[in-house]
Amino acid sequence: MTSDDIKSWFDGEFSPEKQAVMEQWFIEHFDSPVLDKALEEILQRCDKADREHTLRAFDDACHRLGLTPPRRRSFGSTVTAMLTAAAALVAGVVMGISFALGLGNSHPSPQWVEVYARAGENRTVVLPDSSVLRLSPASVLIYDAAGYADCRNVYIYGGAYAEVTSDPTHPFAIRSDNATVTVLGTRFDICNYADDSEMEVMLYEGAVKVESTFAGRSDSTSLTPGEAVKYDKRTGTRSIIDIHGLDGHPTSDFLFIDRPLSDIVNELERHFDINIVIENAELSQKKFYAIFANNESLDEILDGLNWAGSMDIRRFDKHTIAIR
Repeated sequence: MTSDDIKSWFDGEFSPEKQAVMEQWFIEHFDSPVLDKALEEILQRCDKADREHTLRAFDDACHRLGLTPPRRRSFGSTVTAMLTAAAALVAGVVMGISFALGLGNSHPSPQWVEVYARAGENRTVVLPDSSVLRLSPASVLIYDAAGYADCRNVYIYGGAYAEVTSDPTHPFAIRSDNATVTVLGTRFDICNYADDSEMEVMLYEGAVKVESTFAGRSDSTSLTPGEAVKYDKRTGTRSIIDIHGLDGHPTSDFLFIDRPLSDIVNELERHFDINIVIENAELSQKKFYAIFANNESLDEILDGLNWAGSMDIRRFDKHTIAIR
């Protein structure tokens, strides 16, 4: 996302769906130098009135998404003073996100429920039909509680593990950025973060139908247990992968199934709330097949990925790592 994208979001110029994507990105990068730099660029070109509007929008976004500006954030001196002043601009009750997602739900008064998992956090949500969603770090879940019984549609921006209660008369659908997964009753994982180059669905039990549109290419495929589907977002290419034997792993384990290092780094950043920079463009596209337990440390995971010694991993401080 560019500073112009963030400014347009602050100015309320995005559609509800694009707004949700921006909110997911904001959560993912909230404690990252990427966001710091973008904010500096925005504020440096603002006049006084626009600066106050931007600061208010930034602070509103933090409160709406349940985020507290981290103490370790390091802005330029001008930006630090501006953000310190932003706290004084906030007053009243912060309103929730207003969505008109067009799911065909005719309920006259939707009651939108929003659940956020911050970086480094997993959250388990029990839906009205007893279906269970385990949100991955830096993910957003949105659904209409009032109309859920008639229309089991939820929106997830990011990733989640799902155990869906069977109801053949009311199919369950997870809608994500450019993709829809439709099920009757099943267990599966979905991973579709805005910053990742691939979208992935892994099926452990039951059956799912995955519909997507990436790079202008529409596709539909059905999975059986022990299969995963991957879409390259840049080309729209689909790949089916055999994942038999992986069902025994806890859903919180790291399962990197033929994933590029760039996407692996994104997941590690979300889980460990750290900034990792890949300084070698070719290395960022190298793919890995690896499984790590959820209690392994970041250093252990990086050492495991670097078992062949092909990467130079440097830790600048406890919050920043460079790979080349």
